[in-house]
Amino acid sequence: MGRGRARRGLSAAVAAALMLAAPLHAQQGAIVLDDAELAQGLGNLDGAEPRAEAAAQPDAATLADMQASLRAVAADLQALRAELLASGAQGFAAAGGDSAIDRMNAMEAQIAALTDRTEQLANRIRQVVADGSNRVGDLEFRLCEMDPNCDLGSLMTAELGGSGNAALPGLPNLTGSSPAPAAEGGVSASTLPPISAPPSGATPPTEEEAREYAEARQAIAAQEWPLAITRLTHLTEAHAGGPLTADALHLLGLAQQGQGQDRAAASSYLMAFSAAPDGPSAPASLLALARLMPALGAAQDACLYLDELTRRFPGTTEAAEAPALSKAASCGTVADSDG
Repeated sequence: MGRGRARRGLSAAVAAALMLAAPLHAQQGAIVLDDAELAQGLGNLDGAEPRAEAAAQPDAATLADMQASLRAVAADLQALRAELLASGAQGFAAAGGDSAIDRMNAMEAQIAALTDRTEQLANRIRQVVADGSNRVGDLEFRLCEMDPNCDLGSLMTAELGGSGNAALPGLPNLTGSSPAPAAEGGVSASTLPPISAPPSGATPPTEEEAREYAEARQAIAAQEWPLAITRLTHLTEAHAGGPLTADALHLLGLAQQGQGQDRAAASSYLMAFSAAPDGPSAPASLLALARLMPALGAAQDACLYLDELTRRFPGTTEAAEAPALSKAASCGTVADSDG
């Protein structure tokens, strides 16, 4: 990339020189390119510019583009998992049975690894930009001290790659500042689930992912539903397949339900369960789905989720609520939560 820029700069300088030389040649006949090798070299240099630009095209993809592609693939995979769950036993068998789940899990692991690498790269870029900006500011300060006409108070060093306090495209604000936390609200513990410790050996969330998740929880605690929806939507897209994806999708369902978007909330709960069928938020997601189904005109679907809840998570507080909900939905017999 550096050689291409240097070559284009040299080519532009040569072209400018030739443009300046042309009037002199017309008027005085003093400048003539009578060296065949020089003329050939200039021709090759000028002709190499399109090739250099063409070679640079693969580098046009930015870090934000790569992250967007990973988010899209992860979202498609989660949607596919949700469709597989909704299709029942026949769809599960047609997809290949347990091997289909294994393949999806393997793909999600790869996507999570790639997402983690892009976030690590983003962190390195921020560190380089911050360090470079500090060094440039130090040089400006020293140069200003040497100039008696320089006003030290007017020095405003812009960050590398940006102007003033603007953030680079595809990256968060490079100053590291974050929005002010929302005020604490009165949401009960049953509505806002506690933060669960990650399983042993699991990949921990990145610093940025954990910060965005905490801010989203604060917005829900303050019952600021639109803000929570915005933050959680960004979180699930920017960190798709991450260790907090399932929990974030469950919180997104809570926020959408608080905003009156019951159908969108049901979709988020289903995706939360599909993203981590054995995760800490899975029982709460199944219970929330069962509660929403009657309001959406699908009371019989509530029976499926209640049966799945008691079968997969017996003995949990969520499963203990299943019999009463099952009776209200006329589901028949739901397995006892204690066994």
